Amino acid sequence: KDINRKLIERNYDELTKVKNNRSLNEDVDSMTDVEKEKLIFIMMDLDHFKRINDHYGHITGNRALIFFSKKITTFLSEAHQDQVEVYRYGGEEFLVIFKDSTLKSVQKTILRFQAFLLKNKLNIGGERKITLYFSAGISKYDSSLDVYELINQADQALYAAKKRGRNTVVVYS
Repeated sequence: KDINRKLIERNYDELTKVKNNRSLNEDVDSMTDVEKEKLIFIMMDLDHFKRINDHYGHITGNRALIFFSKKITTFLSEAHQDQVEVYRYGGEEFLVIFKDSTLKSVQKTILRFQAFLLKNKLNIGGERKITLYFSAGISKYDSSLDVYELINQADQALYAAKKRGRNTVVVYS
């Protein structure tokens, strides 16, 4: 029981309960070249997250991160079962790896999740609710690059999405 608890503490983000960077590195390092060829990366960032912290406080900011991570994990697992992994990459950034999907289907899934979040708001007390928005950048495996460069490409596409006005999904090209 103690070993399981330590493994969870080591591999999962304490706040959001999704996998952490250590787990990401171990997962990627353990993949075969054949498995890597089917990967699609999505870097996601909550839009205007600082405003949530500044306006409602850091406890609400933490609740927003927990809410988002639960919603994305549930949404993706229902659609893709064990073919997707969610990681907390940074403060309000999440990395999603699709293991065996097409670029077009992944893009549609992420757009459906954006629409889903518009309907499922974070209740912050009483009648007050917050709508969470996110931007996303997508990159697809390319055998000429290592996995970490592909993550960087997803991050570059994310910044392009932010520049386009946020709540946007951009595919790296």
